[in-house]
Amino acid sequence: MNERRNKQLHFLAGAVLGGLSAYYLTTPQGKRLRKDIANKTNEVANTVSEKAGQVADTVTEKANRAIEEVNKVAADSMSKMKNMTDSLKSDYTIETQSLNEDLSDMLNDSFSQIEEGVKAAKKKLENGIA
Repeated sequence: MNERRNKQLHFLAGAVLGGLSAYYLTTPQGKRLRKDIANKTNEVANTVSEKAGQVADTVTEKANRAIEEVNKVAADSMSKMKNMTDSLKSDYTIETQSLNEDLSDMLNDSFSQIEEGVKAAKKKLENGIA
């Protein structure tokens, strides 16, 4: 009995769909309905297209802002690194000059002491020999 009822429901559904299809395809009202459906479909497609364009514009704008921010941070970081490098170079140059001056003073003092020692030794030799 249940199988028979299913067949009847399927037949009835097919008949209704067939009738609607015939109405849709053959009557002037069906022609208007098809035209209305086509117009509404175009409206929906246009609305979706506009919204997609707006979303794309928004995403592009936000991406560009993010890129600008990243570039700004990178430029700031590069500037800070350059300043630190310049400062280190300056400190290195100052320290190197200071060390060179200290070394030069030490060498001059050593040479002076050696020279004095040589003079003293020469005097001793002259006094001892003469």
